[in-house]
Amino acid sequence: SSNRLNQLAISQEGFIFDPETGESYTTNELGIFVIDELRQGHSEEQITKKLAKHYEVTEDQVAMDLTDFMMHLKTRRLF
Repeated sequence: SSNRLNQLAISQEGFIFDPETGESYTTNELGIFVIDELRQGHSEEQITKKLAKHYEVTEDQVAMDLTDFMMHLKTRRLF
């Protein structure tokens, strides 16, 4: 849920700490952007459009990476 995402502590370097489980992860600039967008309540479709525009690539190119990242979040029950 977005509530779990809001509890995460994220450094600018991409270090993520989950206070609920005590686990930590690392991510990249893209991961930080996606989590921030999800925290703001944006849909995967909205995020895909923003990323495609930002990186000047097609939405199809972004969608696969985003899907993979979302699977990681769901595996960790963060989303």
